[in-house]
Amino acid sequence: MTDPHPSYPNPVIAEAPCELHVRGDDRGDAWPTDLVSDFHRILQPDYARLETLSDLDLEVALTGAERNRRILAPRTRFRFHHTERGLLVHLAPGIVSVNVLAPYPGWASFRREILAIWARTVEVIHPSSVVRIGLRYINRIPKSSVEDTPAAWLRPTGFLPKGALRYASAFRRGRKCVQMSPTGSSFPPSTNPRPST
Repeated sequence: MTDPHPSYPNPVIAEAPCELHVRGDDRGDAWPTDLVSDFHRILQPDYARLETLSDLDLEVALTGAERNRRILAPRTRFRFHHTERGLLVHLAPGIVSVNVLAPYPGWASFRREILAIWARTVEVIHPSSVVRIGLRYINRIPKSSVEDTPAAWLRPTGFLPKGALRYASAFRRGRKCVQMSPTGSSFPPSTNPRPST
């Protein structure tokens, strides 16, 4: 007999995205608009609202003393919102993503939704192969004061050293992007200026 998955009175899972990177038939990176409308039609009536998003990426290459930056071409993706539950489906060339928002319903429910979206994806997009599957859990741990350190919630492990848990700045280490100031200057994640209070 297996132990049931633990549940907590105050879960911290804010979002769980599952990304399916696929190789299409002969479309390459530019999927036609009719494919998006066909995909939206097949998601009806559960995912009634469609939103168009543009991603703008900044590529920074650090080679020796040089820093090269360039803005990559914008990418368009589409977000479908579930009418009743905290679920999102993202569609972009080569990527289908199923996101569950808080409150997290548990793996069994999330897995059913991933498989249902995958069946619809195969029906419309006809991928030739799956290149990568990524599943993440994004936790939001509320701080009760600015002096809180990660040690209030996390225990050291072989992957998370005790020293890293002693400092409040460890809360800022996981950032993926660099924030830009109003003047256009960029700051490394560890030195982002704090807003004055």
